[in-house]
Amino acid sequence: MNRDEFDWNDMNEYVPEYRGHYLVAQKKGRDRCYRFVRFWEGDDWVNSKADEYGPVIYWMKMKPVPL
Repeated sequence: MNRDEFDWNDMNEYVPEYRGHYLVAQKKGRDRCYRFVRFWEGDDWVNSKADEYGPVIYWMKMKPVPL
């Protein structure tokens, strides 16, 4: 499978290689899905508020800001 570097990644299959900010999807219950920018510390998400929004289920690299 040819993966684009900005595709969604399933947390069960891949974790980010590098520390930094990523766009994530978090799911709470059956019908609630949220998208946030979260920081990956290298082994876990910093302050992901999983108790409020559910665990991070997908993540994607963010494109650079055009300057």
